Amino acid sequence: CAAVPDAMAFVPGASVAMGCVPATGPACEADAQPLHVVALSPFLIDRYEVAVAQWKACADAGPCKAPQLTGAGCLYGAANKGLNAMNCITHTDAATYCKALGKRLPSEAEWELAARGGSGASNLPAEVRMARRGQLGADKASVWVGVRCVQEAK
Repeated sequence: CAAVPDAMAFVPGASVAMGCVPATGPACEADAQPLHVVALSPFLIDRYEVAVAQWKACADAGPCKAPQLTGAGCLYGAANKGLNAMNCITHTDAATYCKALGKRLPSEAEWELAARGGSGASNLPAEVRMARRGQLGADKASVWVGVRCVQEAK
């Protein structure tokens, strides 16, 4: 693997067990079934969530746009929030941001592998599953929090 940029983390390829078996308990929701294995190649993922100031810089430069979603809790344009994680954006907005940087959004399997610290183990804590849902918005139009971009490891 070539040198890893400081702002990114290398995640080695692995086979990831995703989903669950209903007999494992009430945390096995219908959209997480059936249990299956996904093989992933190595990749790089941003170490930190995209900050409001980073998003604004992209919007000011042209490739990105200011989020269309506004309201209580939305941080874009709020005073003294430049270092906070960007929120109130759509899947399309997030994909456009990553593309402007020459990256892409992580797949669900890549997100889970990175959240597990590179381990393919299937015991993903509930708080990580919930964070993943915030990241991946099943309807592709939900409000995102904590966007990270990925790129192929070279």
